[in-house]
Formats: sequence, structure tokens, C-alpha cells
Amino acid sequence: MKVVFLLALVCLCGDSLAFVKGINQQRVTIAANPTVAPYVISENDSGIQLEIVKAALSNQNINKVDVQYMSNQRADALLNRGHVDIALNYSGILITGIYRSQSVVSYENVVVSLKKSNFNINTIYDLATKSVLAFQNAPAYLPKEFGHNLENLRGYEEVLNQQAQIHHLMAGWVDTIILDRRIFLYYLKEYQKPMPQKILLSMLFFHLRQGLRTLIMIC
Repeated sequence: MKVVFLLALVCLCGDSLAFVKGINQQRVTIAANPTVAPYVISENDSGIQLEIVKAALSNQNINKVDVQYMSNQRADALLNRGHVDIALNYSGILITGIYRSQSVVSYENVVVSLKKSNFNINTIYDLATKSVLAFQNAPAYLPKEFGHNLENLRGYEEVLNQQAQIHHLMAGWVDTIILDRRIFLYYLKEYQKPMPQKILLSMLFFHLRQGLRTLIMIC
């Protein structure tokens, strides 16, 4: 039996996109991270966030959309150089000719650990002495306190492939992982598929904005 606690809310943030000023052509290129399902699903160029952006473009009679998959950092760099028209989840500094949209979706970043570890994580500071595997460039999207306390962690690494975070946690290679709650649930379901017997998933959600926990039990 494995039980996972989805322990502490790190940041509830609205992620926008950035775009080059004056998109008026009939075809645009979007740069997107390929491992942030269900927001972006690279297998069929779909997902919650990508479909919202496509709908907004369609409303402006732009129906020819090319999606290029890459890391968020590379997407930022290519947008700044004018090699793509839109970058999802832009975290760079806005320069002349680059504009940020209103929030498209809200990412709910959380800390996840195995129950058997018996960690008590209620704040970012409770991560001290623990190893953390986060998504690429995580400090740019998380509260400043997180970035300021990296030296207190027993170990800290980042990965582009967020699906790998689930495998690392389940294998016991890392104490905690940091990722969006929906991304965690999506890839957790993918992780469970090869298993010979059905795994029951029960969830108890508390009001995270009040600092309470979200409990996910896998048995």
C-alpha cells in the first residue's frame, strides 16, 4: 500500500502567455512545454491551456496554429528573438515588442511527499533538510521565499519532464516533488496504468487558501 500526501500549497498563480506585438498574420507559432498535461498535451496539440489560446486566436480569424514543444526557458528565449509568436507560461523580462496577456489558467503548485516519510510540511521553510525535485525554472514561478532558501535543502534538482517527478518520488529517489496539482494527478493516473490491479484513489480537499492541506490517499 502506498499513500501520498499532497501537503502544502506553495503558490496559486495565474499563468499568462506572452506574445509579439502586432500578430496579424493568418498563421502563428506557439511555443509550449510538452510535459504539463492536462494543460498542454503534445500528442495531439490539445490541452486546457492550449485550447483556450487557440479559441482566442480563432476569434481573431487566426486558425492556422503551429505548436513547437520545448522548455519554458527556451520558449522565452525564442520569443525574445522573434522566432515564435507566442510563448505559454512566459517568465522572462518583458522587452520592447513583447506583451503579456491576462491570466489564461491558474496553476496550483504543491509539495508532494510519501506518507511513509512522515513529513510535516506546512510552509516553504519546512522543506529544510529535505531533497526536492521541482519543475524547470521553478523559483521564477514560486514565492520568493522558496528561491531564497534553496541552500537549506538537502538536495535540489529540476527536470523538464514533469512525468519523471512521479517516478522519482514513487521510487524513493527524492523526498518531495513540487508541481501543479492537476499535473500531479494526470501523471499519477498515467503511472498507475501498467499496474496489474486497480488502485483506488480517494481525495479529501480542504480550502488551500486558508493554509490547510490537500490529502490524496492511494491504496
